[in-house]
Amino acid sequence: MEKLRSIIKGLFEKEKIKAIVRKTGVSKNTIKSYRALLEKIREKHPCVAYDFESVYEILKDVRKQERSTNFSWLNENIELVKKKLTECKNLVRIHEVLSEKGFAGSYSSLTRYVNKQKDAEESPIVRIETLPGEYAQVDFGSIGKIYDPKIGQERKAYVFVMTLCFSRHAYYEIVKEQNLDTWIYCHIHAFEYFGGVPEVIIPDNLKSAIIKASFTDPKMNKTYSECARHYGFQVDPCLPGTPEHKGYAK
Repeated sequence: MEKLRSIIKGLFEKEKIKAIVRKTGVSKNTIKSYRALLEKIREKHPCVAYDFESVYEILKDVRKQERSTNFSWLNENIELVKKKLTECKNLVRIHEVLSEKGFAGSYSSLTRYVNKQKDAEESPIVRIETLPGEYAQVDFGSIGKIYDPKIGQERKAYVFVMTLCFSRHAYYEIVKEQNLDTWIYCHIHAFEYFGGVPEVIIPDNLKSAIIKASFTDPKMNKTYSECARHYGFQVDPCLPGTPEHKGYAK
């Protein structure tokens, strides 16, 4: 929604389409379609034509209705969609054919639908049952910006998370860096918080933990390896390109 808001704000302020493309990463044709929709809304609702918040809310409702209508059409014609997908892998061409058959949605709405169907057809993810204290998952995540009184301005911030796989009980710590020292100290703080050390820790393949991701021979950061030896836990990094390994398996 933030990307949509940025696009509409740019159109409201009469920014050039190329500038909005650079800022949002959205295609030129998509932005042009939003511009056309914005003009229609302004014509239909002249009393709020230049009130950004009012127009933005109307546009969101219109977009939601259009998505619902487009997905309904695709669901009703799913056999046709599947047939075209078996005949041709070019979604641009498939979009053209479906448009001739009555589909009014955009190319991006078709790709979202196709991706959703692929996700639904993938093999199910089955949770691995673990014992208390046996496994924990760890990772950094971005939380946007926070005010730093030391520098007198906002700066990027992250959250360290360690989650116990059995209970799903978690330790969170907001940090300003994702470096090795922070990574190690956050582990220590988590152990203190839980009052113990898990037998196995599953990190994502970030550089603070794993220097080289590999299915057969991952290379662990030396300091992190020493930390694992000191506290007596085993490191079992996620398989590269396999996020379900983090506590789950197919």
